[in-house]
Amino acid sequence: MDAREAQEHLTLVEGILRRNERRLHPAPFAYISWALSGACFYGGYVPGVPPSTASLLFRIGIALSFVALGVSIWAYRVAVSDRYSMLDRQAFAAFAGITLFMIVMKQVWSSNGLVSGPAFALLWTFGFAVSLLLIGSAGQRALFLGGLALFAGLVVGSVVPSALSLSLLVASLLGIGGPGVYALLRRNG
Repeated sequence: MDAREAQEHLTLVEGILRRNERRLHPAPFAYISWALSGACFYGGYVPGVPPSTASLLFRIGIALSFVALGVSIWAYRVAVSDRYSMLDRQAFAAFAGITLFMIVMKQVWSSNGLVSGPAFALLWTFGFAVSLLLIGSAGQRALFLGGLALFAGLVVGSVVPSALSLSLLVASLLGIGGPGVYALLRRNG
């Protein structure tokens, strides 16, 4: 076997390993921006928040969703040249898909008055919780725990309706932002 053939074999093996790797290489700032986006959405529904502040928080949440989507796309493009696993692709697709779907549905629902704001917040949280649990169960404990934190926020908000927005806000920060902060600390430490 000459050097060229050996290099081809090594490239083939590396591709197989990359596709089957079970670790996730999260983009910490993407998760943190997703968490802040969710916190803005939920913060607008906290009892006692004036309507003008709620409207501003919702607009900031939409803007942060697009920032989070942009950061995720940027992280995906940068990581493609590095080791980027199938799990990374699934995580990107899940979060991007949920965000785009929910933004479109929010526009449709709000224009027709079909779904109230708190119901939208529940659906948003449920979508992210399921994604985090599925991705986390495939290889990332922090994301799995984040999904559990989101489900805990859903349960608390369902049992105590007056605390719905606050429980979802805290769940978003802990469940989505927590894994982002953990990934950032692991990367830098």
